[in-house]
Amino acid sequence: MAHKPRVLILGGLNVCAPALLNFLVPDNQEPLVSAVLVADKYSVHPPTTYLGSRVKKTLQNPIVRYRQANLTNPTTVASYVFDFAGEIRYDRSDEIHLSQTTKLVQILGLEAAKRKVRAYGVSSERDPIPPAGVRGYWWHEAARALAAIPDLNLVVLRCAATYGPQQIFGTVTSRIVIDIYQALRFNTLHSEDVAAAMFHAANWMAGIGRPEANRLAGEVFPHFPASDSSVEAQANAVVSIAAKPVAPYFNVVDDTDTNLTLAGGIIAEVFGIKFSFYGILASVALKSMVEDINEEHMKPWTEIILTSNPPVPNTPLTAFVDAHNLAKHSVAYSNEKIKRVLGFTLRHPKFTADEVRAVIDSFREEGTWPN
Repeated sequence: MAHKPRVLILGGLNVCAPALLNFLVPDNQEPLVSAVLVADKYSVHPPTTYLGSRVKKTLQNPIVRYRQANLTNPTTVASYVFDFAGEIRYDRSDEIHLSQTTKLVQILGLEAAKRKVRAYGVSSERDPIPPAGVRGYWWHEAARALAAIPDLNLVVLRCAATYGPQQIFGTVTSRIVIDIYQALRFNTLHSEDVAAAMFHAANWMAGIGRPEANRLAGEVFPHFPASDSSVEAQANAVVSIAAKPVAPYFNVVDDTDTNLTLAGGIIAEVFGIKFSFYGILASVALKSMVEDINEEHMKPWTEIILTSNPPVPNTPLTAFVDAHNLAKHSVAYSNEKIKRVLGFTLRHPKFTADEVRAVIDSFREEGTWPN
């Protein structure tokens, strides 16, 4: 690459943005970019969200700047924009997801198109299509809103359940509980491969532009109707529900084809324990089951972190799970297209015991894993 791009990372400090930042500006190696601006709503001095020790170090690099910003206000953009913006909580209302995900992402995309950004990448660990729940609905509508901007050099990546060093966001372990789901496919992806795929896709888009990218990898983003007519009206006000916008679209998953039994066995191997699935009847209310599971695990977890030597009462890790993470949602994608069209190669092709140990070691190195 003759000239290294200037990069803007929007949001995502609480998801995969740290992995992308560490990938673009690796420790003790030549940076892949000339400058990086990270813009998010959180403070980093002092931090108001979890920041691993590795990304804290990267943020001190002279080519990296951080700006605490309200992302609903358009900001200065660079040659590459990586968009992690949006509400990730499942329990938020339609109104919050509409304003903080769909409308926000549309504003950012329009601004990027106006400024002729060479590549605009979007990635999220989101629900399968058709989308599940309120969050899934509005994240899908956000992707449609971006795809409907004709001059935006957009690439959309749909990532599997992510895991990686010093990453607390994700659902890799929390679904390993219910016996009726043990054969459920639950594809995984290392956070470094999320970052590598985004940068690879950005370089590809910058080289060919949106029309050719649509020809090679374009997919239709259809509208999936909501049951509430008022929600449909809100979505239609952002982008017509009759529209079928097209944009380059890739699945990013590893080669493991993980299901919950395989994942549970790998994690059990690391800890030297046996594991079994939490047996319930399908008719039992999920909310009640989640309450029982959290009650059973939170007390011993609290004891573990307080009796650790030394104690780690402020660890970002938790045994708490929410209802969505225990619902029956399959994550099963093919990575054939991104390998064929982009020539993408996975750095962590398999979810293994060694990968789990590396995640644990990353928390140990910063003193947030109980001993």
